[in-house]
Amino acid sequence: MSKNLIYIIGPNGAQLKLQGDKHVVAILPAGKGDNGSAIITSEGKFSNLKGQRLYGIGVTRYVTELGYVPAPEGDANAAALADYVDMDVGRKMVQDASSNEAQRLHKLYGGMECSYVPFNPHHPTRRIKVNTSSSMCVRMGIGIGFCSGIVPGEYVGDNNFITDAYLGDGWLVAPGVDPESAPRSSDYGGLVEHAVFILVGSGMGTIIGPASLQPDENAAEDAPYPRGKMVIGLTGSNDQVVVGINALDELVVEYVREDKVLYQRTGLGHKDTAHLNVGVAVGSIAAVLARVADMDTPVKKDARRAA
Repeated sequence: MSKNLIYIIGPNGAQLKLQGDKHVVAILPAGKGDNGSAIITSEGKFSNLKGQRLYGIGVTRYVTELGYVPAPEGDANAAALADYVDMDVGRKMVQDASSNEAQRLHKLYGGMECSYVPFNPHHPTRRIKVNTSSSMCVRMGIGIGFCSGIVPGEYVGDNNFITDAYLGDGWLVAPGVDPESAPRSSDYGGLVEHAVFILVGSGMGTIIGPASLQPDENAAEDAPYPRGKMVIGLTGSNDQVVVGINALDELVVEYVREDKVLYQRTGLGHKDTAHLNVGVAVGSIAAVLARVADMDTPVKKDARRAA
């Protein structure tokens, strides 16, 4: 998201107080349709203030009257908050895509037998007879931080068949296609590979080149991704997302258009991430999609007055 919509405390501004001694150091006021305002607290924690108004006043108006001002270029708190929001928006983008892809596959293969190949190589490949009903399902991601689309199947009464294909856990392979062709996670790639597979399995792109993170033991000292990389060619464009691991074992994600890096972010999660899970990994990668989508969208002149 655009950092120019984030506000920080001005030189003579009063603090937006929270519980205890905490206060808001940076805030992205809730926009139309948002559930709340994204904030960073004085403890360095990311959170949300519920609702679109504060004490009956629009959030933007309230904080500006307190003395909060648009964050200047290079402000560390604004950059951190923008990345936090990007991750959340990106994760939701992939969830929506997963749900839509599940509906598409359901209609495409209704009544047919498909293979289901789990990302986890230790889980067996199964069969599914896709049902012909008009039902739509989403798997709630309690504990993993991600809700995936589901392609529903019919009950067959055979242990080799499953009744639901979760797109967040595996590939639905079309009839007549060798299931062995579907990539599977490696112990080395872990959450990062899993997240890439989810993006691709949600119809957002295809893998170009290696389908796993493969470290290069002979890489030069200044090589950008000596611990391996994967490239996603995005659906509907020539743009690519490069997902790599640098020499410091950090996740680096680049959005590339016409051989130019439009945006890059680093890190699996952010500094306030309590624990890592699939949702964090997906958001860490899809954050670049959210940021570039924002960059590609013209900003209305009255955007700051919208609240």
